[in-house]
Amino acid sequence: MKRRNSNIVPRETQASAVTARLLAILEEFRKTPLPVGDLGAELLNRLEIVYAIRELAREKAKEVLLQDGTAIPGWRAEQTRGARELIQDLRAVHAAVEEVFPTFGFDQFLAGCKTSFAGLQRAICARFPDLDPKLIARELDRALSAQIRIGEPVTRLIRTKPARIPLPPKTWEPPTPPPRGK
Repeated sequence: MKRRNSNIVPRETQASAVTARLLAILEEFRKTPLPVGDLGAELLNRLEIVYAIRELAREKAKEVLLQDGTAIPGWRAEQTRGARELIQDLRAVHAAVEEVFPTFGFDQFLAGCKTSFAGLQRAICARFPDLDPKLIARELDRALSAQIRIGEPVTRLIRTKPARIPLPPKTWEPPTPPPRGK
Protein backbone atom coordinates (compact mmCIF):
# COMPACT_ATOMS: atom_id res chain seq x y z
CA MET A 1 0.00 0.00 0.00
CA LYS A 2 1.40 3.34 -1.06
CA ARG A 3 1.60 5.88 1.70
CA ARG A 4 0.62 9.46 0.94
CA ASN A 5 2.99 12.21 2.06
CA SER A 6 1.06 14.13 4.70
CA ASN A 7 3.24 17.23 4.22
CA ILE A 8 1.85 17.91 0.75
CA VAL A 9 -0.96 20.44 0.75
CA PRO A 10 -3.34 20.41 -2.23
CA ARG A 11 -2.89 23.36 -4.60
CA GLU A 12 -6.44 24.61 -4.05
CA THR A 13 -5.82 24.76 -0.30
CA GLN A 14 -2.50 26.57 -0.85
CA ALA A 15 -4.15 29.11 -3.16
CA SER A 16 -6.96 29.66 -0.66
CA ALA A 17 -4.44 30.21 2.13
CA VAL A 18 -2.44 32.69 0.05
CA THR A 19 -5.63 34.54 -0.93
CA ALA A 20 -6.78 34.69 2.68
CA ARG A 21 -3.39 36.08 3.77
CA LEU A 22 -3.35 38.68 0.98
CA LEU A 23 -6.86 39.82 1.89
CA ALA A 24 -5.81 40.07 5.55
CA ILE A 25 -2.80 42.20 4.54
CA LEU A 26 -5.08 44.39 2.41
CA GLU A 27 -7.51 44.88 5.30
CA GLU A 28 -4.65 45.65 7.69
CA PHE A 29 -3.23 48.16 5.22
CA ARG A 30 -6.62 49.90 4.91
CA LYS A 31 -6.63 50.53 8.65
CA THR A 32 -3.04 51.73 8.86
CA PRO A 33 -1.69 55.12 7.78
CA LEU A 34 0.85 54.98 4.99
CA PRO A 35 4.34 54.88 6.46
CA VAL A 36 6.62 57.78 5.65
CA GLY A 37 10.36 58.20 5.61
CA ASP A 38 12.61 55.22 4.86
CA LEU A 39 9.86 52.73 5.71
CA GLY A 40 7.46 54.41 3.27
CA ALA A 41 10.14 54.43 0.59
CA GLU A 42 10.86 50.75 1.19
CA LEU A 43 7.16 49.89 1.01
CA LEU A 44 6.75 51.71 -2.31
CA ASN A 45 9.92 50.09 -3.67
CA ARG A 46 8.60 46.64 -2.81
CA LEU A 47 5.23 47.44 -4.33
CA GLU A 48 7.06 48.11 -7.60
CA ILE A 49 8.19 44.47 -7.48
CA VAL A 50 4.62 43.32 -6.85
CA TYR A 51 3.44 45.47 -9.77
CA ALA A 52 6.14 43.94 -12.02
CA ILE A 53 4.98 40.44 -11.01
CA ARG A 54 1.37 41.42 -11.79
CA GLU A 55 2.29 42.80 -15.21
CA LEU A 56 4.39 39.72 -16.08
CA ALA A 57 1.57 37.40 -14.99
CA ARG A 58 -0.93 39.37 -17.10
CA GLU A 59 1.37 39.25 -20.16
CA LYS A 60 1.80 35.48 -19.76
CA ALA A 61 -1.97 35.07 -19.33
CA LYS A 62 -2.57 37.01 -22.55
CA GLU A 63 -0.19 34.70 -24.44
CA VAL A 64 -1.82 31.57 -23.00
CA LEU A 65 -5.37 32.80 -23.64
CA LEU A 66 -4.57 33.80 -27.23
CA GLN A 67 -3.45 30.20 -27.80
CA ASP A 68 -6.30 28.57 -25.84
CA GLY A 69 -9.22 30.80 -24.92
CA THR A 70 -10.44 28.36 -22.26
CA ALA A 71 -7.13 27.84 -20.46
CA ILE A 72 -7.95 30.27 -17.64
CA PRO A 73 -11.63 30.12 -16.64
CA GLY A 74 -13.24 33.52 -16.21
CA TRP A 75 -10.70 35.34 -18.37
CA ARG A 76 -10.18 35.97 -22.06
CA ALA A 77 -7.65 37.79 -24.21
CA GLU A 78 -8.79 40.14 -26.93
CA GLN A 79 -6.45 41.42 -29.60
CA THR A 80 -7.27 44.65 -31.38
CA ARG A 81 -5.91 45.73 -34.69
CA GLY A 82 -3.38 48.52 -34.66
CA ALA A 83 -4.78 52.03 -34.58
CA ARG A 84 -4.17 54.39 -37.47
CA GLU A 85 -1.72 57.06 -36.43
CA LEU A 86 -0.64 60.13 -38.32
CA ILE A 87 3.05 60.60 -39.00
CA GLN A 88 4.80 63.33 -37.02
CA ASP A 89 5.26 65.71 -39.97
CA LEU A 90 2.25 67.95 -39.30
CA ARG A 91 2.95 70.20 -42.30
CA ALA A 92 2.80 67.24 -44.68
CA VAL A 93 -0.39 65.99 -43.04
CA HIS A 94 -1.99 69.45 -43.18
CA ALA A 95 -0.94 69.89 -46.83
CA ALA A 96 -2.66 66.59 -47.68
CA VAL A 97 -5.82 67.62 -45.80
CA GLU A 98 -5.76 71.06 -47.44
CA GLU A 99 -5.87 69.47 -50.91
CA VAL A 100 -9.26 67.97 -50.09
CA PHE A 101 -10.57 70.64 -47.67
CA PRO A 102 -8.91 73.92 -48.74
CA THR A 103 -10.74 76.13 -46.22
CA PHE A 104 -9.86 73.96 -43.25
CA GLY A 105 -7.44 76.26 -41.45
CA PHE A 106 -4.20 75.24 -39.79
CA ASP A 107 -5.49 76.17 -36.31
CA GLN A 108 -8.54 73.96 -36.82
CA PHE A 109 -6.27 71.24 -38.12
CA LEU A 110 -4.05 71.37 -35.03
CA ALA A 111 -7.06 71.34 -32.72
CA GLY A 112 -8.41 68.28 -34.51
CA CYS A 113 -5.34 66.10 -34.80
CA LYS A 114 -3.67 66.53 -31.44
CA THR A 115 -4.68 63.03 -30.43
CA SER A 116 -5.66 60.90 -33.38
CA PHE A 117 -6.87 60.38 -36.90
CA ALA A 118 -10.40 60.12 -35.49
CA GLY A 119 -9.95 63.49 -33.75
CA LEU A 120 -9.00 65.10 -37.05
CA GLN A 121 -11.97 63.48 -38.75
CA ARG A 122 -14.34 64.79 -36.02
CA ALA A 123 -12.90 68.31 -36.38
CA ILE A 124 -13.42 68.28 -40.16
CA CYS A 125 -16.98 66.97 -39.72
CA ALA A 126 -17.68 69.81 -37.26
CA ARG A 127 -16.25 72.40 -39.69
CA PHE A 128 -18.16 70.98 -42.67
CA PRO A 129 -21.48 69.77 -41.20
CA ASP A 130 -23.13 69.64 -44.63
CA LEU A 131 -20.72 66.99 -45.90
CA ASP A 132 -21.39 63.28 -45.42
CA PRO A 133 -19.07 61.92 -42.68
CA LYS A 134 -18.44 58.80 -44.79
CA LEU A 135 -17.27 61.00 -47.66
CA ILE A 136 -14.98 62.90 -45.28
CA ALA A 137 -13.55 59.61 -43.96
CA ARG A 138 -12.99 58.30 -47.48
CA GLU A 139 -11.31 61.52 -48.64
CA LEU A 140 -9.11 61.63 -45.53
CA ASP A 141 -8.04 58.03 -46.08
CA ARG A 142 -7.13 58.82 -49.67
CA ALA A 143 -5.43 62.14 -48.94
CA LEU A 144 -3.50 60.91 -45.91
CA SER A 145 -2.50 57.46 -47.15
CA ALA A 146 1.19 58.47 -47.15
CA GLN A 147 0.95 60.04 -43.69
CA ILE A 148 -0.79 57.18 -41.89
CA ARG A 149 0.99 54.34 -40.19
CA ILE A 150 -0.72 51.48 -38.43
CA GLY A 151 0.23 51.16 -34.77
CA GLU A 152 1.00 47.91 -33.01
CA PRO A 153 -1.98 45.70 -32.20
CA VAL A 154 -2.94 45.66 -28.53
CA THR A 155 -3.97 42.61 -26.53
CA ARG A 156 -6.26 43.18 -23.58
CA LEU A 157 -6.88 40.81 -20.71
CA ILE A 158 -10.57 40.84 -19.81
CA ARG A 159 -12.30 39.28 -16.81
CA THR A 160 -15.37 37.42 -18.04
CA LYS A 161 -16.66 36.13 -14.70
CA PRO A 162 -16.75 37.87 -11.32
CA ALA A 163 -13.74 37.18 -9.15
CA ARG A 164 -14.22 34.55 -6.49
CA ILE A 165 -12.36 36.77 -4.06
CA PRO A 166 -13.50 40.19 -2.92
CA LEU A 167 -11.59 42.82 -4.86
CA PRO A 168 -10.42 46.00 -3.14
CA PRO A 169 -12.37 49.18 -3.82
CA LYS A 170 -11.05 51.40 -6.61
CA THR A 171 -10.42 54.34 -4.32
CA TRP A 172 -8.57 54.60 -1.07
CA GLU A 173 -9.00 57.39 1.42
CA PRO A 174 -6.29 58.02 3.96
CA PRO A 175 -7.37 57.75 7.57
CA THR A 176 -7.98 61.00 9.42
CA PRO A 177 -4.84 61.82 11.43
CA PRO A 178 -5.27 62.02 15.19
CA PRO A 179 -5.53 65.56 16.58
CA ARG A 180 -2.20 67.04 17.60
CA GLY A 181 -1.61 67.50 21.28
CA LYS A 182 -0.99 70.95 22.75
